[in-house]
Amino acid sequence: SKEKHRTAVSGIAGCVTPGGDLFLPHLGRPLLGCEKLLLQGIPYFRLALGNETEVQLGDLAGNAMSLTVVCAAILGAVCAGQLKEEMYAEHGRGKMMTERGREEFILGYLEEKAGWKEAAPATTVLSPPAAEDVDRAAFVPLLQELASLAEEAVASSIACTCETSGRNSRT
Repeated sequence: SKEKHRTAVSGIAGCVTPGGDLFLPHLGRPLLGCEKLLLQGIPYFRLALGNETEVQLGDLAGNAMSLTVVCAAILGAVCAGQLKEEMYAEHGRGKMMTERGREEFILGYLEEKAGWKEAAPATTVLSPPAAEDVDRAAFVPLLQELASLAEEAVASSIACTCETSGRNSRT
């Protein structure tokens, strides 16, 4: 039939071109910048973007991918500084700790401050906590803080693309 060549697989595998673009053989084109944003979990259609080119959108997606790693590293550095100060306060600045001593201190710190516990062995079946084991009063401040964050998030979101000077238009 005449239509065979239109539906058959071309034999070209998806690849990265020399320019760094991802080639999609089933579509016969490279991956677009807006598609790269979607693959990163960024809904480009909800962003207040101007007339950015596909290259600029692709660059934005590339930066977004490394942003998560950078933020995790910064968070780890901030936590490490606090942990070091706690360790000095408990054991003194001039004392050297063994590797095992540091490990025990860190695990104790995580259990005490963050409520963290070591993972149970894979063979252990965990049961959900009973209703009387849950301290409901501890959740109230957390929920209040989250509610204020939600209000700030709504206030800072862009309602439409024609906003000026922090005010929403009526259209």
